Amino acid sequence: MLNENYNQKYYNENKEQLKIKQKEYREANKEAINRRNKMNYEKNKEKRKEQARLYRIENKEKISISKKKAYNTEKGIKQNRIQGWRRLGIVCDYESIYNIYINTHKCNYCNKDFKNNKDRNLDHNHNTGMVRGVLCMSCNVKDVLKNL
Repeated sequence: MLNENYNQKYYNENKEQLKIKQKEYREANKEAINRRNKMNYEKNKEKRKEQARLYRIENKEKISISKKKAYNTEKGIKQNRIQGWRRLGIVCDYESIYNIYINTHKCNYCNKDFKNNKDRNLDHNHNTGMVRGVLCMSCNVKDVLKNL
């Protein structure tokens, strides 16, 4: 107990100097730290997987609530949309295409106003993954830009 109080007091009195020393140590020993962390990760890979699996089982509701909160933020919606494009094999500069996608309010083919975000679709070439335009649902289903 006495040692614990002394350590806590020492830490509180020298917090800034200790942080500086820790940062210097990490910078000077970056490669060794990375090697040690990698070895530790490989050594405990299965144990970590099992711990993560058990955590997900025990905290299903907590995780679900957290995901819902994250997905409903502007950043979460953007990440989810871009992740969907990646899964579809779309190849592009995701940031700039997302900005174009969000700021497009009419179909690039028929000029119909989008009713909502679900009506807006990013059309792409299925062979190359290159983006062709932002279309309404009906034009995208008809694949009107396929031959352009």
